[in-house]
Amino acid sequence: MTNHEALFERWRALHSNLGARRPAIRIFDLLVAHYAEPHRAYHNLDHIAKLLHGLNEFTGLARDRDAVELGIWFHDVIYDPRAKDNEARSAAWAVEALRELGLPAEFGARVSALVLATAHAQVPVDADVRLLCDLDLAILAAPHEEYEIYERAIRREYA
Repeated sequence: MTNHEALFERWRALHSNLGARRPAIRIFDLLVAHYAEPHRAYHNLDHIAKLLHGLNEFTGLARDRDAVELGIWFHDVIYDPRAKDNEARSAAWAVEALRELGLPAEFGARVSALVLATAHAQVPVDADVRLLCDLDLAILAAPHEEYEIYERAIRREYA
């Protein structure tokens, strides 16, 4: 199974677990298209896969695991290295996508708040926000070789 297939199966399982009323394939395809944009050397599907793996490892820390997982999927969906509003635009995108899937507005607001927190503008107090932010920033504590790969990828994105 390819990484893409594994991610799709994970997305479908999440969709099913949430009881979304509408098909999830269109949103998945849009997510993949965004994360495959040519300027993304780090903020791509590999980054999402690593965060999802981290969520598997620390799932016991999540209060609302589904919301955290969706926060992972959506947190970098809009990514322009020159923009200052990526998280806000990603959060809005998430709200619309979850609405399209037929999920409750309150749940969309929760996921939106998680996505907004990945701007890392304030110290997280909510357990799910802490978990998502820790997963997103875990690369900063990675082994030296892995961090160097990250650093080169980030430099390419900002070039």
